[in-house]
Amino acid sequence: MPIASSHEISSTESSTRTNVVYDRSTWPAFPTLSGDSEQFLGAQSCWPFPEWLDKQSAAVQMLARLYEQPRSCPKCISPEAGMLLHALTQVITPKLALEVGSYLGVSTIWMASAMRNTLSPRTARLFGTDIYGSWPSNTIHDRMVRWAKLQRAKRHIAQSQLQRVAQLHIGDAQTLVSRVHAAAHIAGHDPLVGMAFIDGDHTLAGVASDLNAIEPVLGKGSCVVLHDVFPEQCGCDGPRLLLDHLSTHVSGTYEMCDLYTAPLNYGITVLRRLDGVEISPATYDNLQHDHDARVMIAFALARNLHPSEVVCSGNLHMDVINALASGMELARIDPLRSKGETPICQLIMLENDNTNQTPSPISTNTIFAMHAIRTNMGTKVVRTHTDAPCTNIDMCVIEAENDSDTHAIQQLITQLHVGGHVLSFGSHPRDIASHLNIPMQWCRLREHPCPIDIGQRVT
Repeated sequence: MPIASSHEISSTESSTRTNVVYDRSTWPAFPTLSGDSEQFLGAQSCWPFPEWLDKQSAAVQMLARLYEQPRSCPKCISPEAGMLLHALTQVITPKLALEVGSYLGVSTIWMASAMRNTLSPRTARLFGTDIYGSWPSNTIHDRMVRWAKLQRAKRHIAQSQLQRVAQLHIGDAQTLVSRVHAAAHIAGHDPLVGMAFIDGDHTLAGVASDLNAIEPVLGKGSCVVLHDVFPEQCGCDGPRLLLDHLSTHVSGTYEMCDLYTAPLNYGITVLRRLDGVEISPATYDNLQHDHDARVMIAFALARNLHPSEVVCSGNLHMDVINALASGMELARIDPLRSKGETPICQLIMLENDNTNQTPSPISTNTIFAMHAIRTNMGTKVVRTHTDAPCTNIDMCVIEAENDSDTHAIQQLITQLHVGGHVLSFGSHPRDIASHLNIPMQWCRLREHPCPIDIGQRVT
């Protein structure tokens, strides 16, 4: 059943919008630009490319060339937001994924490289689509233009050595779903997808049509990622209107969590389907992939969320701690976010934790080079007792599956800033927040072998 037409959503939201949209400008943890975003875009001919990405990777080499093109900014997802999309894909571990709005193939590369790193190329499949111009115009000229743009994007995928994972096509979301059904029928596979990324038409009609089209291939546990979800930052309100409608009028169908992005906080939202046929979970090839996924999601969130104070609790691996410090440091010196300052940031480790100090080198399959990240220049790492007050928390990272740290977790979540986030390895923090009736958005990225949740405090 379709979620609703864009007309129905517009009519509904016109009377309820003031009740469901939060005033994010008042949130202490909500990152805002130091100046006008149009001024930034006017001064930038392309996205600044991070030094910390692994230049030996064919995918990163292709991304570097694509980000040098003026047409990539701001039409393509930024490198920092791309890293977040990559990390989310690695944690979610979809065997079958969809992308609506492939354009040059930038976001395709971010997703496909994560799928290749986690699963066998024989197992992982990513189907992407874009209208590549006028659609559904069928003039000879328009068909030639679309074909030429598709071939350009396919070359980008091939040069990234991802052609065995990613397939690109011309068309809208409905056409893409039809292709997925046909391919699944031929291969004798289940057509349900584990993850979908929607970054196409940003009007309400467009994004509602895209989600309606892919809903038949979403199962229980499938994740959908929407881009450009903060109208006050990105200037388009279609995705936000749809999300507000889902959260208030389609309750129980999806859970969702908003995430900030850098350097422009256009934002992404992760949704997880709560009903339907349960998708068969993908499994990591080995424990190293699970470790890499935890490190990357920690780093990507710290880089994009721009937290000034992060508190860690539980038996977190030291690689995760280092990744958090690295992401915080890069966010701290981001000129667009720092407002001309370089504030001191704190990463607080609760002292009675059994932090795993054993070195575990990051896999050579990851897309970034951890050794290239500058750490702890202005990001202060502090060890303290669990009873010490922490009053300016922008982000909590917790590993807890049992009730051994209930009191400490209660304190952390209670003291979390409005707009702040939780990354949880284990379901216990989510259960505690629910028990305390703390208003939060939650989204489960993965169920097995250990639940991984992201949450955001909203009031």
